[in-house]
Amino acid sequence: MILNLALVEKAETALAKGDFAMLRTAAQALIDAAPDAPRGWHLLGIALRQMHELGPAADAIDRATALAPTSAPLLHLRALLEAERGGPSLPFYTLARAAAPDDPEIALGEAVALCEAGNIDQGLDTLDAISATHPAWVKAHATLAKLLWESGRGADLAAPFHRAIRHRPDNPDLHTTLIALLMQAGRYGDALNEIHAARQAFGAAAWFDEAEAVCASETGQIARADRAFGIAGDTPGVNAARARHALRAGRFDEAAVAAEQAVAHPQGKAAWPYLAAAWRLLDDPRWAWLEGDSRLFGAIDLGIAPRDLEAIAALVRSLHTARQAPLDQSLRLGTQTPGSILDRPEPELRLLREAARDAVHAHLAQLPSPDPRHPVLREARDGFRFAGSWSSLLEPHGYHTSHIHPAGWFSSALYLALPPSTGDGATGFDGWLQFGAPPAELNVDLPPFRRVEPRPGLLALFPSITWHGTVPFATGERLTIAFDVVSAAS
Repeated sequence: MILNLALVEKAETALAKGDFAMLRTAAQALIDAAPDAPRGWHLLGIALRQMHELGPAADAIDRATALAPTSAPLLHLRALLEAERGGPSLPFYTLARAAAPDDPEIALGEAVALCEAGNIDQGLDTLDAISATHPAWVKAHATLAKLLWESGRGADLAAPFHRAIRHRPDNPDLHTTLIALLMQAGRYGDALNEIHAARQAFGAAAWFDEAEAVCASETGQIARADRAFGIAGDTPGVNAARARHALRAGRFDEAAVAAEQAVAHPQGKAAWPYLAAAWRLLDDPRWAWLEGDSRLFGAIDLGIAPRDLEAIAALVRSLHTARQAPLDQSLRLGTQTPGSILDRPEPELRLLREAARDAVHAHLAQLPSPDPRHPVLREARDGFRFAGSWSSLLEPHGYHTSHIHPAGWFSSALYLALPPSTGDGATGFDGWLQFGAPPAELNVDLPPFRRVEPRPGLLALFPSITWHGTVPFATGERLTIAFDVVSAAS
């Protein structure tokens, strides 16, 4: 079938510009003109994926692969989409590998899919072989390291990088990625050793100074961190780290100054909780403006029937195949599902997504008046989209550390199943969600300013930039779904 070249050119131009709304329109026009040509469906799938509509994107790619069943790019994209929405991607990767057996990206994805399907040893062996074969491929080593961590073999996290560095000692990305992964794992002493080795190999670099400052602070070496921060840069990220360090050191005025410098930039969202804590500790009335309005926080009963909630919980529980929480997440003694769980096709999750969507709309409708200075209230409210969703399963004594979601606008905790007993709010708060308490490692004496008592079917909503965590519980399990939303205008 001959395609309309003007429509193809329009679609290709939109793709090159990253204008995915235009690409969607152009792709639909191609489909209308030639419904039996795979190109239009392929371009529509690309557009929908970039617009975070993973289910419709998968449907479009299914149409394309039906028309071109041996196309490796189509089969690979379909596998990626299934992985991104947390579905069983292994069958799709198997098809893609058959079409392109020598493509390392497809091989890497298939190995990850093996791990997520429960074939952990086979997946790790495959990843290890890929890592050994491609010593300059940082992504392969990082993927292996993260899955070693999730499989309970975190002690071996650095091994793929050390092997690669022996073969490619002149590759600085191997060093910086390893340092970043060690920091995510909380192995700050090991990261300091790697910073020293990287300096020996490559000399001085601003990134090494910034990483040393953070690691020194996290290991309690206050004077060393002070010196390193003294020569580090003046970026929003570094100033957020300075604010965190100053809180740990008990210098609250200094923390406020550094955090205010960070949040003056769009890239400085991670500093808002440090600023909030400093303002509370300094009795600055601006804290009430930032976090004190109760309308920023919601607790909404979704109205889902108990039998439906039990079915949802059973399905979600079956999706927890990892042995340990992901490397860079807040869980302690628990696991997290991969992909975007609310984009899965199961009817139980579609029911939950629609109930959550209605609740978010209701929450946005009751917010205080727009405020162009406020990091939450300045966002446009004429729509939103989900920007990530996952499930957490906490074991006895498990909890979430105090953290934020800097990529979100509002975040959530949606309760599916709870321990046999939680705190009563009078003598204890076991299993409760709490806001405003700094991470324990900062040793800052600042209690939560708000708590939520969990119950099945309840959706808690709160600003993504507010510190939130949970209190450990003694027995049973705590099964939740969490998601972030962002303004449709973002």
